[in-house]
Amino acid sequence: MKPILAIFALAIPLLVSGQETEPQHSLKELKALRAQAAIEIEKTGDFGPAFALLPKIMEIAKKAVANVDPAKVDSKDLMAWADLFSSAGNVEAQRVLAQRYLDTKPSAVDRFGADMILLKASAYESSLDNFRTRLAAIKPQNGAQSSTLVGSAVSFSLKVEKAESPDAAIALIDELEAKILPLNIKEAAQAMLDEKKELHASAKIPLPGDDATMLVGYEKEAAKNYQMQAFRLMQARSGVLERANRKPEAALLWQKFLARIPADHAGRGPAQALYNQYTIVQKPATELNVQNTIGRFSDLASLKGKVVILDFFAHWCGPCKASLPAMRKMYDELHSQGLEMVGVTGYYGYYDAEKNLDRNQEFDRMKTFVKEQGITWPVVFGDKTNNISYGVTGIPHVVVIDRQGVVHELKIGYTEQTFGEFRKHVEDLVKK
Repeated sequence: MKPILAIFALAIPLLVSGQETEPQHSLKELKALRAQAAIEIEKTGDFGPAFALLPKIMEIAKKAVANVDPAKVDSKDLMAWADLFSSAGNVEAQRVLAQRYLDTKPSAVDRFGADMILLKASAYESSLDNFRTRLAAIKPQNGAQSSTLVGSAVSFSLKVEKAESPDAAIALIDELEAKILPLNIKEAAQAMLDEKKELHASAKIPLPGDDATMLVGYEKEAAKNYQMQAFRLMQARSGVLERANRKPEAALLWQKFLARIPADHAGRGPAQALYNQYTIVQKPATELNVQNTIGRFSDLASLKGKVVILDFFAHWCGPCKASLPAMRKMYDELHSQGLEMVGVTGYYGYYDAEKNLDRNQEFDRMKTFVKEQGITWPVVFGDKTNNISYGVTGIPHVVVIDRQGVVHELKIGYTEQTFGEFRKHVEDLVKK
């Protein structure tokens, strides 16, 4: 299941309130709603409706729990009510319910959800004492629970980094990693299939394939998700070091990670991109993979002797489009002095509201995009190897190459406030 679909795991109660409200009744309503939303996302790839639901979820949830006292609800419904109060944004009530549930002495497997609620709640406290106590006590009982805990690694490490130090944050991540348990791939795949069946049954839509075929796909997805736990923890460590201006240490982390994982590891591509992001400056520019172009472009070698800007962008990227007027002005004013610019993008299978486009169709739409945006420099279409080579982990991502064909600078993201300084760097390089 895609991470965004976790939005619909929140309980969405009916428009009812009062102590007599049955949480299971609300959860049943949720099941149908989340099924429709999740399947719509799978069909169209549009996450907009999912995000649009969030304010409504909170509004409905608040009405449902308005007169419910978490200290008095039936013990058999404690975790169901915890879900509902979570949807309403009431962390304190959720904490009360989770603690009441733990007081019933559930099994080690069943108590994990309540332990996570209390752990996350303690992360909001000013003191770290309770947080550290709860983290030490929490014990995932299977690979799926390990994955849930790892999913909070970044937010937890940020908390410790701010309150104590970068090294303390890295020690926390090490502690989380020690709690990872092996994942039973077949069990995880079966759970994913069961969830898929439940979603489609609620929405009254046929499944897209037979059980055996779908299980094979889910086994691959479960294995990939498990591998990505190690990547996410490494990414959290790397982020801590980068914020502390310790980029050489971050690069060494990624170098060691790449050396120990197999070639087909799910995290190899993004790990290589991050390693390159830390190490590419002052190295010769890598040739681009070119599948198609708008405008005239042969290769980077032919541009040696010029200052070259590679602008990694996408048609759907708001900040990319916001940067174009400033980029266009810089290009127009410095082109005659030896500045060249190349847009670098890929194929996404859609354009605006049009879905399921083949490459030729999307390429045609991009011709219109280039014209409408006033892009007068060539645009290159390539595969993900371009992103990996140039350390692209988010866009806009701009690479500046000097006249000798060596990477001079990277600029990630766009704001009006930072662009002026970036342009000054480019102007200085052009003058050399």
